[in-house]
Amino acid sequence: KFPHALRQAGIEGQAVVRFVVDKNGAVSRAEAVKSSHEAFAAVATEAVKQWGFEAGEKAGAPVNVEMVVPIVFSLGKEDGGANNWF
Repeated sequence: KFPHALRQAGIEGQAVVRFVVDKNGAVSRAEAVKSSHEAFAAVATEAVKQWGFEAGEKAGAPVNVEMVVPIVFSLGKEDGGANNWF
C-alpha cells in the first residue's frame, strides 16, 4: 500500500526487496536492499511477506530459491502522477 504521507506529498519511488521462497512456497527473510525512501522499503517488504509461490525444484525435489523484485510506487492520474501500478 502506498504510504499515505508520501502520496499526499506527491512523492513516487521504488524499493527492491530480496527474499527466499522456501520449500513450501512461503516467503522468508524478506528485506529491502535498496529504496528511494524508508517508508517505501517498509511497505514493500510487508507486501512481499504476504505473497505465496510454488516451491522451486531441482532434480524433482523442492528447494529454497532466493529472489529479488523491484516494487514501484507510482501515483495515478487522480493523484497527480502518470501511472497507477500499485
